[in-house]
Amino acid sequence: MKSQKIITTRQLVMVLLLSLLALKVLLLPNLMAISFGRDSYIFLLSMLINDFGILLLLLFLLKKFAGKTFFEIVDYFFGKVVSKIIFVALALFFFAKCCGVFVSTYVYLNENLYAQYNWLLFSIPFLCVLAFCLMRGVGSLGRIVECTFPIIMIGLIVATGVGFLRADFTNLLPFFENGFSKVKYVTSFSYWFGDYMIMIIFFGKIKLDKGYTKKVILSVLFGIVILTLFYTIVYSRYGYNTITHTNAISDILQVQPSSSDIGSFDWVLVLVWDSALFVNFLINAHGFAFCTRAVFEKFSPRFTAILLCALVFCVTYFLKFNIYLFISFAQNFLCYYSAFVQMVFPNILFVMYLIKKKPKPKYIVKNCQKIKRGEAK
Repeated sequence: MKSQKIITTRQLVMVLLLSLLALKVLLLPNLMAISFGRDSYIFLLSMLINDFGILLLLLFLLKKFAGKTFFEIVDYFFGKVVSKIIFVALALFFFAKCCGVFVSTYVYLNENLYAQYNWLLFSIPFLCVLAFCLMRGVGSLGRIVECTFPIIMIGLIVATGVGFLRADFTNLLPFFENGFSKVKYVTSFSYWFGDYMIMIIFFGKIKLDKGYTKKVILSVLFGIVILTLFYTIVYSRYGYNTITHTNAISDILQVQPSSSDIGSFDWVLVLVWDSALFVNFLINAHGFAFCTRAVFEKFSPRFTAILLCALVFCVTYFLKFNIYLFISFAQNFLCYYSAFVQMVFPNILFVMYLIKKKPKPKYIVKNCQKIKRGEAK
């Protein structure tokens, strides 16, 4: 797989932030409230910190294997056969992300803008545009992210600011009323995390600026702070009633704490966040395409794009766009798979790097003999 510099450090930062934020401000606050109550924002922060550790591992590999694609790195560690098996697993990981975002986008629009939105009328235009953008490559993704990122961030900051003005932080007390007994539920939410794994498609393709590591780390930390603040405001506004709010990014703008109804101007935010979900889908679609073409090298970009859209359409049609059916599957089955891919696998790569870094005993013996003979430098 030939390496080509087609994305800038700034675009990479935007991709990571959109991946971090897009899907977590809709139904996830509601789901976490069911499991963790008003302490959900603390558990969220712990999971974000765990993800941040994975980002540091990926940045470490990016630095140590400068100019190498992720497939070349994995191939170096495990060989071609095992590498292709790993990339099949990674492709399935991104495919599951795509399905979740697709269903969430439909449900979000259907609940906030349309009383009855035909699934076919939604699916065909959405997937056609997605396929076209996907065929344009990673460089096109970087430009799309650059165009949409400022508007999306403004929307999130405005929603957080409006929510802050109406927040009652006494609703957060007492902390850990039920102790730490609910920590065991953390793993069930792993599907909604692991967003930094998208970095693997950019290895060897980034125009790295001076101090790029610092820029990425500081930007992601800013995103973590904003997201944690957003969750804190949601739970301070609604307390235990958060379980009745299934679209947090829209509900937080309402004057009266009720379920999602369109207010005077929050429809603008709905359209903005719909764009965020589309871009998030496109990001994960590129992850799927990269991993699939690493396994099946003869697949063209066009065929891969059509294949993804067809598979997503079939899976979501089978689920009948039932978001709760998908959530149940994600929390009971996908959670373990996602946890392995996003947490265990990067750590395995780090361990393999440490093992490969050390020269083998035979090499050491031969090198010592050369030194004695004066042949080694």
